[in-house]
Amino acid sequence: MFLPCELWLPKLLETMRCEEDMDANNAYPWSENDKAEIENYQKWLSEEMKRVDDLLKNGPDINRKWSKLPVNIKKFEHNATESTCKRREDLGGQELHDYLILHCSPTVLVTAPRQRDEFQSLENMKATLQQKFQMVKEINRNVLKTYIDFGLVLRKAFARHEYEKRRGERNTSWKVWLHENVGVSDSLARKIREVTEIVIQFPRLKKLTLPFDEVYRRRKQITTMLTFEVWAEHWRQ
Repeated sequence: MFLPCELWLPKLLETMRCEEDMDANNAYPWSENDKAEIENYQKWLSEEMKRVDDLLKNGPDINRKWSKLPVNIKKFEHNATESTCKRREDLGGQELHDYLILHCSPTVLVTAPRQRDEFQSLENMKATLQQKFQMVKEINRNVLKTYIDFGLVLRKAFARHEYEKRRGERNTSWKVWLHENVGVSDSLARKIREVTEIVIQFPRLKKLTLPFDEVYRRRKQITTMLTFEVWAEHWRQ
């Protein structure tokens, strides 16, 4: 005797999605790639449960398709660090300053961004944007520098797009141009530009090894902390 799938599967899926019901500020800050892999595993598990239920109900079927495990889910547990195990409470002042210092890499070199705009048009920026975004997708985990390197070019591209649009040289929106030519969503690009604006003023933040999603989530806490010279001086160097 077994319970039909429709009776127990919804409860299982509700349990698996429990973190989605948490406040966004307390949710674990997975990188976009990791989150996509975990959600893909969740979807696969749901489909496998349905197949198992069908097997129990209807017996063997040579046409039944059993899909391959999409990802070794245990690898995400093994990536836990002190920062990932820490409760995601709000931080501020000295506590936030110390937390950020704890998660800085001594090997990341901090250099001042180029002041001269070497790009003459938006079209000239496409290849560089694509290359920088590819690095973000490949390296991704806990390497804020790759996001900022992409963001520095991204903010120039955004300004160039607005300039060309005002001159009547371009009639597509920034969102459409970005999607068609770089393959990045407008929402992610906006987040990267927002964090980049902070790091430009305080370049030592580039050394952070926290996931980009967490840095973005803490951006207001970081901005508030940096209004005080006692901490701002350290991150400005």
